Amino acid sequence: MAVSGTTIAVIGSNGAIGAAVVEDLLANGVQVLGFDRGDTPRDSRIVHHALDFADLDAGTAAFRAVVEDHRDTLSGLVIASGLYPARHMADETPQTLADLLLVNTVAPAVLVEAYVAGILGTASAAPRPQSIVVTSSLAARKARIGSGAYSASKTALERLMTTTALEHLGTGIRINCVQPGYVSSRSEINPIPADYEEMIARRSGGLVVPADLVGIYRWLLSDASALVNGECLAIDGGLHIGRTDDSAWVDDGHR
Repeated sequence: MAVSGTTIAVIGSNGAIGAAVVEDLLANGVQVLGFDRGDTPRDSRIVHHALDFADLDAGTAAFRAVVEDHRDTLSGLVIASGLYPARHMADETPQTLADLLLVNTVAPAVLVEAYVAGILGTASAAPRPQSIVVTSSLAARKARIGSGAYSASKTALERLMTTTALEHLGTGIRINCVQPGYVSSRSEINPIPADYEEMIARRSGGLVVPADLVGIYRWLLSDASALVNGECLAIDGGLHIGRTDDSAWVDDGHR
């Protein structure tokens, strides 16, 4: 899964998953262009660029300019930004829905297109194979009380990404999504109650932490996954299959 000697752009590089991906890439000889809010990178070893979704037009233009400047060395993009609010649908407002969709769906979609445009320029094919990995969620597969809007944002994101992958088929650019299950990130932006994490740990046999995911991201970014395109890969220890404590009326005595 060699990725050394290349440059990868990471949007959300200061977040929990993004920072773990950055650390793994740096350990494997990759130069990282980080993009996140503010001027201070979480990891001082990366080249950091401020990116604020509040002015997405300006942010997208600035992002594309950076991509164009590095198109000869870039080989991939990771998007690991997002919000995870817990609200009943009755508590959602047009504004809260719009804000969530902007960050979780619209911003990734337009930034992926900006990356593709910056890499391709006027050419019909990328100067080197490109892999784009977008962070979705297990929530895109299943409904859950309190995460309706979040689930919708990730479901829409996945459809946009698979369609974008199809539209750029044959250009040397691959686009895939990963669907992490619940990840214990200790995020200040998305604070999660401790008792909720304890419940998840009891049901799943343990909490996933960002470092558990980085191997999948690196594999998708590498040539080892060259035939994987337009996929949404679940990384949840099998939680999407179902729960062992939730069965029909069969006799479970064989266990």
